[in-house]
Amino acid sequence: MPVFMDRHDVPETITAADIAQLHQEDLKIQSRFGCRALTYWFDENRKTAFCLIEAADKNSIHKMHNKAHGQVPNSIIEVDAGIVESL
Repeated sequence: MPVFMDRHDVPETITAADIAQLHQEDLKIQSRFGCRALTYWFDENRKTAFCLIEAADKNSIHKMHNKAHGQVPNSIIEVDAGIVESL
């Protein structure tokens, strides 16, 4: 299955704890959208969050985030699964 990385530009008031909670919301419903969240990280200084997700396509990721919490990504790119697995 393809692997994607998405980027979220988040409001200034968002904290690492908030991002962790949003990730938990994704995990609760990910299977309904054929997604599997592998990991996420948060750059607090730049107020950006990233998710690494296995999914059939970008649209599935967008729908999952929208349904889980409404924080849809600003961009989604497909990444080489082989490189991800080597990490």
